[in-house]
Amino acid sequence: MIFRPDKRDIRQIEFLVKRGASQPDIESVLGITSAEFQKWAHNADIDRILKTCRPPDPDKYTMNHPDLADQTELAFEVGLRKFYRFKDEFRCPVGRYKYVYKRFKEADLRMTKEIIEKYLDQIEQAINGGKKTGINLGTVYRVVYNMRTWLTIPFEPEAIKRLAAVVFFTEDEDLSTFDESAGEAKIAFWMEHKAYDFFLTQPIGALLNQSNISNESLQEYLTEWTEILTALTSDLSEKSPET
Repeated sequence: MIFRPDKRDIRQIEFLVKRGASQPDIESVLGITSAEFQKWAHNADIDRILKTCRPPDPDKYTMNHPDLADQTELAFEVGLRKFYRFKDEFRCPVGRYKYVYKRFKEADLRMTKEIIEKYLDQIEQAINGGKKTGINLGTVYRVVYNMRTWLTIPFEPEAIKRLAAVVFFTEDEDLSTFDESAGEAKIAFWMEHKAYDFFLTQPIGALLNQSNISNESLQEYLTEWTEILTALTSDLSEKSPET
């Protein structure tokens, strides 16, 4: 007769807790009820594991805060982690919405502010030139061509990932602001699990006008344009000719 929780159960719980799985997710994976989970929690090893999870802060402005009740909904699940969104973006707290607005603008421009500034630097250097070289029209034409290439793409993958990191959130995430490092961690988590569904999820799908695209076509697009944009970005990192 096998008594549970056994060593395998304990290892599984530790793995799931480290991955941010909620109690219902853990119960589902292990095939146990909530009542059984509560009994398991008295096990010394499981109690230690569960205590590694920070208890919810009642003052933290999460999706469970009374002010945000019934304003969010489940968007998608990845690797046993649930990601939510606001039913209407205008309901997003002001502290969070300023990041949403910034990322929407960035996605619409295709290029980040930093990339635009680098292109302008190259143009200025080419125009200023020097006594020996003069104005370098070849560089100017190349930079203009590169910028136009950015503007022809339907959407820039990295910009959409950054937008998604703000728009989609976890149950315990503080929605009164936005943590850039936590956003980067979310993107890394999605990419680790090869999760691309958020590209086709409202409001991202509406922004991109890509709601009818298949996941396979989306991945082909991402591969093709990532290679092109990587080439353009490497061009930006090239050392400018001395004047």
